[in-house]
Amino acid sequence: MIELEADLDKHAVKKWETEEFSEAVEQGRIGDEYFRRQQYLQAAESFQVTIDKLQILQQRIRPTFEHAVTRGEQALSQGDQSAAVQQFELAVLVQTRSDN
Repeated sequence: MIELEADLDKHAVKKWETEEFSEAVEQGRIGDEYFRRQQYLQAAESFQVTIDKLQILQQRIRPTFEHAVTRGEQALSQGDQSAAVQQFELAVLVQTRSDN
């Protein structure tokens, strides 16, 4: 779970899926609380939900990069330099971090 969070952080997940990432992290925090209370079954269930959510986000990394490039190219062709820069910057963040 921690490795998944770290990997997603490397891919700038907070720039493209803030709400879903926050929900997954919160679910993990709930699992930690169950674990501290020695409610191991609930903790395991909560951790599994967290892992599932993080894995779904991890599968979205490449499509997010590709979508940002496409949106950047569209904005550029429409003369919207600001939107193009914004999308290309997102693509660079996602891709550059994925190369690490």
